Amino acid sequence: MTWIVTYTGKRFYPLAPRAEDVDIRDIAHALSLTCRFSGHTPWLYSVAQHSVLCATLVPQELRIHALLHDAAEAYLFDAARPIKWSIGFVVGEDVSTMAEVEENINVAIYEALGLEMPDVWEAIRNADLEMLSAEADRFFSPREDWMLTAPPADVRIVQAEPAETERAFMGAFDDYMGLR
Repeated sequence: MTWIVTYTGKRFYPLAPRAEDVDIRDIAHALSLTCRFSGHTPWLYSVAQHSVLCATLVPQELRIHALLHDAAEAYLFDAARPIKWSIGFVVGEDVSTMAEVEENINVAIYEALGLEMPDVWEAIRNADLEMLSAEADRFFSPREDWMLTAPPADVRIVQAEPAETERAFMGAFDDYMGLR
């Protein structure tokens, strides 16, 4: 089997993604149930909650991109950084890194949503690193050996139910798409 069944009942092919198989409701739902840090937090702190907070840290014109910066994880999974950068997938006769597979999924997501991939990801990467610092402080203090270079984001990370986080993600998506 080369596909997964999504929340809305679609077949999605992670190693051969197609725009017609993407649904923002699948992304919001799956990310609201996907725990960051491989589940090693005291409560379910989801990728959706991380993404909503991350989007508040960038200029308005980049918020939709910050919200979607981890969207591919809805169709793949969220891997801890040491794994993400060393894992490979056999795709046909080639081997692709997880980053390459994620990039292909992102292309399908952006096409499905009628968005153009941003040329500059620096502000989003910086916001993501600031979130990582804030999350490390919130969940893993002391974290001196993490070698984080960004200051922690000035955000409030609170426990939220998946349904609440899913609604927040969809609300942010609707708001930011209206700003285009």
